[in-house]
Amino acid sequence: MRNRKILVIYVFLSFIMLEILLRFQQKLGPLYDLEFNQILSYSLSDTLNHIHSPGEYQYSIIIGSKRFNIKKCFDQNGIRVNKLIPHYPDDQMIFKILFMGDSFMEGFDDENTIPYRIWQNFQHKSLRNLKINFLNAGCSSYSPAVYIPQAKLLIPQLKPDIVVIDIDESDLLDDSLKYKDCIVRNDSGDIIAVKYSSAQSEFLNGFIKIKKYPLYIIRLPLKLCHTKIYPLLIDPNYRRIKSFSTLKIVYDRDKDAISKYAKEIEFFKKNLTELVRNLINMMKDKRKILFIYHSHPLRIQGDATGFYGNSFVSDTLKEVLNEQGISFYDATGDLRSIFKNQLGRYYFRRDPVSHFNFEGMKIYSNLVAQKLIPMIEVLVNEKK
Repeated sequence: MRNRKILVIYVFLSFIMLEILLRFQQKLGPLYDLEFNQILSYSLSDTLNHIHSPGEYQYSIIIGSKRFNIKKCFDQNGIRVNKLIPHYPDDQMIFKILFMGDSFMEGFDDENTIPYRIWQNFQHKSLRNLKINFLNAGCSSYSPAVYIPQAKLLIPQLKPDIVVIDIDESDLLDDSLKYKDCIVRNDSGDIIAVKYSSAQSEFLNGFIKIKKYPLYIIRLPLKLCHTKIYPLLIDPNYRRIKSFSTLKIVYDRDKDAISKYAKEIEFFKKNLTELVRNLINMMKDKRKILFIYHSHPLRIQGDATGFYGNSFVSDTLKEVLNEQGISFYDATGDLRSIFKNQLGRYYFRRDPVSHFNFEGMKIYSNLVAQKLIPMIEVLVNEKK
């Protein structure tokens, strides 16, 4: 009996120690997140698939081998509230720039986003005295299919003077793999929404339920089951989707790759064309639209055999935008000239999506700023 009591006490103290350790690592890192703030900073949407929840969120992320403490704040429209950039009331400001894109545009902390770096560049140029609102609507995993209903929601409400849309290599297969089955069309066949899937709902609601448990020692096994075991039992397509990279199309060396992905490329092209036509209708002036494109590292440096990856995304962009007479900045050549053979200085290492690191983001943003400045100067002069 005495040994049993000692065992119970030992187990009880072990649980207490483990709970303390889990909370300590959460404060330090975390090494294994049990607060889920990054996940729960998104809400599911019947119109945009997923959106930023209004409010301020703080969490840590690991990119490659580095850990970063991130704080982000969003308004009711999913626009980032960047406390480093002045935000002017409508009766004071002269100009609005709406930035749309995926995680590359959403960025990290306030200092490390494309709009902030562009604003910073403007402080050394002719635009430094202009009262410009920088509206960052970037949201992780967005692609042209989602930009269509997003533009329809934001442009009439925010009335921007210029819209900047960032496109990258992952967008082509994001449209086909993630969103194709979620698209809602009207009677004319136009995209009016990208709804969320039941799998997304189960995934998000699972974390909401787990977070209701106050003890981390309970959250730990529940999270492991929810992320590692539950999807395999519930979703028969989980293995396929989990292992499928939306950047696969860049690396495919098949000489007939363009034929292999013909349906996906055509779907991407159709969505781009619809997006551009909607932007033209809403902005009323083609000079107020700028598409920007940054290449995957392979497209900049190539590999040891001289293979520079497939250019299906940039080729499709050029074709659609040239047809519609829309400004397009492909940064590939400039980045190739600046980065040379030192990509490790400008991209996060071992990042599966190949995000710019902070230095790479600054360089790309400065290049975009040089394209924006003459566009803004012309439009501002016309408004006076």
